[in-house]
Amino acid sequence: MEGWKAGQVHGSFEVMVDMQPIQAAVSEKSLIIALISAASVAIISFIGFFISKKITVPISMIKERMAFLENNCLSNLNNGLKSLAMGDLSKNVEKKTKQIMLDQNDEVGKIAESFDSMVTKTQSAVDSYNTVREKISDVTRELQIVISEAKEGNLNYRCNGANFNGTYGELINSTNNLLDTITVPIKD
Repeated sequence: MEGWKAGQVHGSFEVMVDMQPIQAAVSEKSLIIALISAASVAIISFIGFFISKKITVPISMIKERMAFLENNCLSNLNNGLKSLAMGDLSKNVEKKTKQIMLDQNDEVGKIAESFDSMVTKTQSAVDSYNTVREKISDVTRELQIVISEAKEGNLNYRCNGANFNGTYGELINSTNNLLDTITVPIKD
């Protein structure tokens, strides 16, 4: 072996090994790896599906309710206010949009909570609009009674201002004062 240099071949030999046990072990390990991979993909897919449903279903619900709020309550309230500004008291506005009441402590839950607050405020505005309509109708009825009484010759009839607050009461009291101003010279 003296004088041999690295990399020189000075003979050969053959090693005989049975590959069947090695191939069986590789096949078994490949099967295990494939099963683990398939299980991992299934678990990740399930988690992804669950998370996407947890986000997309509430977001879709919020989107639908927002469209409903806009197309019904807000649109009807806007139309009612326009009619009221033109002297038309016939437009009743109903509260149709329901709150979402989503019990989630994440960003989607915060958006739903904010939407529910908007619904509450819109419903309060609808109530206020309907109250104003009723008050104006009440004042109009009261004034129509005074006019009807005056037409019948009863100039002593006066509106009951105690039933009205604020500007409504001032309008009724001003009408009573106007009648007093007119009837005093007539009585004298």
